[in-house]
Amino acid sequence: MLTVTDINKTKRQRYSIFIDGEFYGVLHPDIYFTCKIKIGDKIQPEEIDELIYRSQTVIAKERALKLLSARAYTKKGLKDKLLRDVDSEAADAVVSRMEELGLIDDSDYALRYAKDCINLRGFSHHRTAMALAQRGISREVTE
Repeated sequence: MLTVTDINKTKRQRYSIFIDGEFYGVLHPDIYFTCKIKIGDKIQPEEIDELIYRSQTVIAKERALKLLSARAYTKKGLKDKLLRDVDSEAADAVVSRMEELGLIDDSDYALRYAKDCINLRGFSHHRTAMALAQRGISREVTE
């Protein structure tokens, strides 16, 4: 059993959780208020890890929706942006969900980006294919 020794509110309105005197992770406010964790509580490692994972997923979803509201992203591009704030597992889950919802479409992105490169920038087909590969578009989609 682990003991919650401190909980601090961060600048981003999240909650830093300290277990046995050491920083353990950050909880999103929604997760924090639903789990009703408080200083002095005894908690299993699996429970706190699950709370932090759920929190990371909520944070990643909010960030992804904010990013996608501004412009289109590829799966790779969105994941790279999310990895700045959350771990790989949460980023993968959110990118998959955004793709299921139709908010990410690499084929559509590739088509629009290729048209812009060729028509507006004067890129060759080879240079356009290289630019698409840098953005994480697969060779099959590029062709």
